[in-house]
Amino acid sequence: MAINLAGGGAAPARKVRRARLIPVWALILGASSGMGEATARALAASGDNICGIHLDFRAALQHVEELKTDLAGLGRKVL
Repeated sequence: MAINLAGGGAAPARKVRRARLIPVWALILGASSGMGEATARALAASGDNICGIHLDFRAALQHVEELKTDLAGLGRKVL
C-alpha cells in the first residue's frame, strides 16, 4: 500500500495498464456476423488484433470490410 505523504492517508488505487511487447492476434471463425462478430469486436476493444476465418468468402467480404473500418478506429488490424 502506498502512502500519500501530502494527505497523510493511503493513495487511491490506480489501474496500471502494461504495454504488450508482442502483438496478440485472435483467430475467430465466422467473424463477419453473429457471435463471431461480437467476439471480434470485444477482443479488439480489449487490445487484440483480429484474424477472421469465413466459409463463404463472397458473402462475408462486405461484412468484413465494415468490421475492418470499425476496428481500424481502435487501432487494430483485421485480416
